[in-house]
Amino acid sequence: MTLGVFSATNPRTFLGVSAGAVLLAGFGGLVVSRGTENTMLAILVLAVLFAVTAARSMRLRDFGVSSTRWLRSAAVSAVVVSLLAAVLVTLMIIVADRNPTFYQDFASFTVQAHGYEVAGGVRYASDGPGMPVGTFALTGLCVFLSFLMGTVAGTALGAVSGARGTRACVVAAVGSFVVAYGVGAVLMVLDVNIAAPWPGVPMFAVVVCVVSGLVLAWALRTERRPMPAVVPELPGAAPEPRGGVAEH
Repeated sequence: MTLGVFSATNPRTFLGVSAGAVLLAGFGGLVVSRGTENTMLAILVLAVLFAVTAARSMRLRDFGVSSTRWLRSAAVSAVVVSLLAAVLVTLMIIVADRNPTFYQDFASFTVQAHGYEVAGGVRYASDGPGMPVGTFALTGLCVFLSFLMGTVAGTALGAVSGARGTRACVVAAVGSFVVAYGVGAVLMVLDVNIAAPWPGVPMFAVVVCVVSGLVLAWALRTERRPMPAVVPELPGAAPEPRGGVAEH
């Protein structure tokens, strides 16, 4: 089972690592560390996975796979994996809604209508148990966009690596970082304070997706390499010498 041509070169690895990352994000906090750290680690794992998968599957264009088909498969893969991860993490937040200390675990991804209170060195959600449905919806959106940023950025860098080489991938990564850092610097100069995760995550997601889209477009502009001519060997036939004239 694959999500199309995007993961066709390593389907088992893709599905296995994706499932592991999703489970790490949702249940990792029950075993080690906290929900925020495990979710960020899962996003990093998925970014690397999508980068490696994109670099490999880009070569399928040399065998007749159209760029449109590849791009559609990559987009579906990124959305599906990000959505599954977001659903699981959001469900964990909903299930633990009655335990105020739980929000310390996923604090970086949980949208709070009234912020947090600190008591005894522990952060508690001011909203208390029974958060509004709208707040949970915004939390789920921020979690989804966080995973989507990782998968989309990984796909873009992997596509450049597969189409143009490692050096071009490094250039694209550095250029993307400079753009993102530049946007942040401009906001700081303008003294614009954007709260996280809302609305900071959606705004940053727009920047990441736009930059990743430009990087992908640059990668897909490369021409396909011509397929090598394969001459089948007939039984009993002597191989033809390089000069093209058989020796007698």
